[in-house]
Amino acid sequence: IDMTLRSLAALESPADEVLVVDDGSVDGTGSVVEELLLQFGINGCVHYQSQQGVSAARNRGLVEATGDYVLFLDSDDWVAPQLTEHLRATISQCANQAPDVVCWRFDHVREDGSHLGTFDRSFSDAIPRVSSGPETLDRVLCGKTQSVWTGSAAYRRGFLEDHGIRFTEGCAAGEDSEFIWKALSLANAVGWV
Repeated sequence: IDMTLRSLAALESPADEVLVVDDGSVDGTGSVVEELLLQFGINGCVHYQSQQGVSAARNRGLVEATGDYVLFLDSDDWVAPQLTEHLRATISQCANQAPDVVCWRFDHVREDGSHLGTFDRSFSDAIPRVSSGPETLDRVLCGKTQSVWTGSAAYRRGFLEDHGIRFTEGCAAGEDSEFIWKALSLANAVGWV
């Protein structure tokens, strides 16, 4: 999680808030995160709960969030320094309606930063910068011309609340795909950074 927090601290335009959910760790992770948030000057906090699993932890973060958009990061995810600037620009370019979901290209990297691959297919020139959720879902599942991953999408919090979209608690595998598919199936507008 150190690298995740370092990447958030390096954002050129800081995130409005960073929420970390300690899902019953017994190794002092929460205390380490609290220290790192202070050390890196990140506007954030740690929420503690008994061990309930990844879906419950993400749902807790969603309940505690106050921003207009939420992004779910795992402890081994990193973000690019320009992410928040690109997100804000994409949201403002959707003049008719704030997008329910905003997605972007993502890379797979090792812990040492070495590059394993980029998912460029989500940036084909033939793909519109704004489309409906069902159109996007069709490209993800059927056409396989776009990719969406847990850490490569931000969701309008009001949209998730209005539709009661949550991670299925108790689900230990595929909970992220299920969440993404539920959100895309109901989204009116999906913007691509």
